[in-house]
Amino acid sequence: MNRTRLLRQRVALAAVASLCCLLAGCGARSQEPGGDPRVILIIGDGMDDQQITMARNYLVGSTGRLALDTLPFRG
Repeated sequence: MNRTRLLRQRVALAAVASLCCLLAGCGARSQEPGGDPRVILIIGDGMDDQQITMARNYLVGSTGRLALDTLPFRG
């Protein structure tokens, strides 16, 4: 396996892992009654549109939507 392909696979795996961590934190809520919801913020540095599209295609298919797609801002 050449180095470029291996590097691309590692980047893809890192992007998918980062996205999974982000999605797992989206539903986190406080266990305290009446408490404010707790939010886990994960900054996916380097998660460009290409990496997000790759993760979307892998996780839910090209016509699916991720929780990340419902956010009002992404940059």
